Amino acid sequence: MFLSEIFKEWYRFRYLFIQDSFSQFTLKYHRAVLGIFWALAKPFTQIAIYYFVFTTIFLFRDILFFPLLAIGIITWTFFTGSVSSASRMLYGKRKMMSQMYFPREILIFTSTMVLLIEYFLALIIAFILFILLTDHFSLLNIDYVGLIYLVFIFVLFTLSCSFIISPLGGIYQDFSYLTDIALNLMFWVTPIIYVLREVPPGVEKILYYNPVGYFIESIRVTIIPNHTVSEGLYNLPIMSIFTFIFFILSLLFFRKYAGKVVEIA
Repeated sequence: MFLSEIFKEWYRFRYLFIQDSFSQFTLKYHRAVLGIFWALAKPFTQIAIYYFVFTTIFLFRDILFFPLLAIGIITWTFFTGSVSSASRMLYGKRKMMSQMYFPREILIFTSTMVLLIEYFLALIIAFILFILLTDHFSLLNIDYVGLIYLVFIFVLFTLSCSFIISPLGGIYQDFSYLTDIALNLMFWVTPIIYVLREVPPGVEKILYYNPVGYFIESIRVTIIPNHTVSEGLYNLPIMSIFTFIFFILSLLFFRKYAGKVVEIA
């Protein structure tokens, strides 16, 4: 199926995507007393713990540490939540897929959309905390155009990873557990609780090749202009081209192998 036909099919099923996204978002917390608070509790608990450890125990005194840490963890939580969910999505929905036809990508789109809503809500709360707790943050200094574009590219990259991992996790259940382990290891080689300029030069060059680290550092720059990165490190046009190509290839991979999950007993 040509890409144009795939996009037309997505458009025909757009109402299913909207309805399913709304249903997942409301059902996810409808029986919880605190509702969506629980979605925000995990990243902000991590932020509080790491901030306490680094500032109280290790006596770290960088004035930008709190906002850099918060943006890193919030962005990482969106990525890991999407990818981890995708690794189990098709296997859990195989019965539904066998009973009716719809573009299987919608399953990935809806779970990612729910997490994207939570991501933006977490950013809004983070901005409020930055204003209340720091003296070096202003909403007027945010590059909103750059932020929106980077988040868009990051979502495409996250979907691409999900398109590859989802059928593999559906066909080989062990792959879902391997994904969780890989994400835990990846946490430490991604600039989440640190920034790239603080690591040794030799290690920094290796970490340059981590795409998630690229997005986290770039999003930090759009929100915190005072945050500096290594000169020449980030080339947005090249990263955009890479992401679009990666998205198309991963989509074709997903289309080829997602159907095999239904054949599993």
